[in-house]
Amino acid sequence: LSSSSAASDVYKRQGSIIRSASISGILSTLHAYFSTLAGGEVLPPGCEAQLRRAKKQAREEDGPPGERRLDDPLRAQHLATAFANPAFDTVSDAGVVRHSGLLLGHNVLARAKCLTKDPRKAVDASRDLTIASFDWEGAAALEPPALVMWLHPSKDPTQTKKRYPMLIQRRHPMPCGDANIDAAVGAVRPGGDPMCTYDALRAAWYVLAAPVPVAAWKTTMFFREVDPSLAARDWRPLGSADVVKWVKAAAVAAGVD
Repeated sequence: LSSSSAASDVYKRQGSIIRSASISGILSTLHAYFSTLAGGEVLPPGCEAQLRRAKKQAREEDGPPGERRLDDPLRAQHLATAFANPAFDTVSDAGVVRHSGLLLGHNVLARAKCLTKDPRKAVDASRDLTIASFDWEGAAALEPPALVMWLHPSKDPTQTKKRYPMLIQRRHPMPCGDANIDAAVGAVRPGGDPMCTYDALRAAWYVLAAPVPVAAWKTTMFFREVDPSLAARDWRPLGSADVVKWVKAAAVAAGVD
């Protein structure tokens, strides 16, 4: 635990201002150290609540690491307005992918990094949002049917947390007598619901996943930049900058600054 060095560091810093990251590290080290002495995790009444408050106070006093401008969020009504704008493409392959990505990010409160690949690293089958992350069968018996998507929290600083399931249910019951679930793709079908994340993802599935061999699903990112000149498996994995362009395009189509 390097407890002696941690204690020495605290002693040297007495009377000086230290950053919130250092405070968090000191608190965590002390908690781990005393837990080791006790032979188990130390959890006196109110300990975790006090620790959370202490960390929050430290962040507030330290302030953000840089200037941060707060913008208005892109809400569901903005997306609906954008999708209704004829100038906003939701029909071509690229349009279908963008449409589904915007709805998915909004629906599960995902960050851009949740949908994209780190350009500096290879695809991580245990964490990245690959084709294999989508399970269409697990909740298909629900009414309306639902998709189970296994998402890894991109904000996890340790990158050790496990995936967790996100349930994405269709907004409407399946059409009566329609035995083929693939026929109900409202994102591209006239009269469909453009705000149904389930249908939008199903439409994107035909573009992004269907052409890829099942054996490659675990190592192929689901969201990829569409390039008609390339084979489906060779499309470039989506990047955070691509998501920013999606959001800005939707904002413009919705009349938002």
